[in-house]
Amino acid sequence: MSENDKLDDIRVRLAAATPGPWEAYDANEGEWPPRPMWCVANDAFHNPPVDEDAPWLAVEVHTGVKEDAEFIANAPADVAHLLAVVEAISGHLELAERMCEANGTGKDFAVVSVEQLRAAISVDAK
Repeated sequence: MSENDKLDDIRVRLAAATPGPWEAYDANEGEWPPRPMWCVANDAFHNPPVDEDAPWLAVEVHTGVKEDAEFIANAPADVAHLLAVVEAISGHLELAERMCEANGTGKDFAVVSVEQLRAAISVDAK
């Protein structure tokens, strides 16, 4: 499987996932004794929409570490951002390769400075 195929698979899984944003919260409210558990849920779980078929998400995360639940809750947005960065980098590398080939210098020729590439791949995916 090529890298592009893997990235396409990731895009498909991301698009199929329950819409966010997802949030992590302490699932121990009112529980005694407290258990090491957090919940990750989307807004539709807490505030059911009028459309009964709207997707909702609620996952119990059995851990005493809030950061684990926050990592899971932020995964869709983080993956979307990383995909955008990969796409930006790939696009700029393809452009650099085309420029090198057009100049007849081959792929070893440095066409763009490191600073220009860093500026070009700066992505603000929201």
